[in-house]
Amino acid sequence: MISLMVWGASTFDPFVHSITRESKLLSVFRFLIGGATHFVPWLKNGADHLSIYAMAMAGGAAFLYAWKRRLPPVSGAFLGLLITLAFYKVGHLQFSSSSRSWRDTGI
Repeated sequence: MISLMVWGASTFDPFVHSITRESKLLSVFRFLIGGATHFVPWLKNGADHLSIYAMAMAGGAAFLYAWKRRLPPVSGAFLGLLITLAFYKVGHLQFSSSSRSWRDTGI
């Protein structure tokens, strides 16, 4: 609410930008439009439009799994990070090092 008063509609610009960007190198969606496209013919135009739905469904499934199994908060957070890394369409290499940095902090 405060950000809307300060910045107006531009508050939502990062979300709009992230939804409209194309998949990058280490993304599973980039893999699907590469050499494996002949396995999934309806993805010939790309799978980027499915990324937000896939991440939402996978995130919801991970949340339900963690809630049902009563996982500790750290395990649930790690599962959420893993789902985000797997389904984020801009898969840069530095994102994959996020899970390693948790070990270095002693958590």
